Amino acid sequence: MEDKVVKKTENEQEENSLIDKVTQIANRHKFNEVLFQEWERAKRNGAILSVVILEVDLFNDYNDIYGNLQGNQCLTIIAQAIQQNLKRPADLVARWSEDEFACVLPETDLRGATFIGENLRKAIINIGIPHEISSYEKSATISVGVASMIPSRYNSIEEMLKLAEKALCSAKESGRNRVESEC
Repeated sequence: MEDKVVKKTENEQEENSLIDKVTQIANRHKFNEVLFQEWERAKRNGAILSVVILEVDLFNDYNDIYGNLQGNQCLTIIAQAIQQNLKRPADLVARWSEDEFACVLPETDLRGATFIGENLRKAIINIGIPHEISSYEKSATISVGVASMIPSRYNSIEEMLKLAEKALCSAKESGRNRVESEC
């Protein structure tokens, strides 16, 4: 009986170590774990894999105006909205950094992942989180970078993530509140 209790406690601790404390979604460690698994699966099956990286626009300004507590609440609302808008069980959203989230989208091509990114962007706008200095109707917005690859021995997870980050930078440089993609 004691062994079962110890094992259950260990499992709960391990599971909790993969959850972001603020947003209650997967953390970056869990994202990396799932991305590696899906990369290997896609490589074996010759399938496509997509990654979406999303950044809350002008989040540092948001924190300056509304404070850290409200900033955490904003992040939690956005995280939950992203999670609710990912429809397939294999899709994963995780907190990537302070004001960024990332999604793993197995068997999703660039067109499909871009469509999902656009739906996520619209979902965040529709929530209407107040943001005084946002250029979009004084509401919090996100910029989105999308990348897709068919994993092989000639490319890498790091390359795909760099493409998604490059697309995110392009979205931000083009005025924010938009989706850009790279393949």
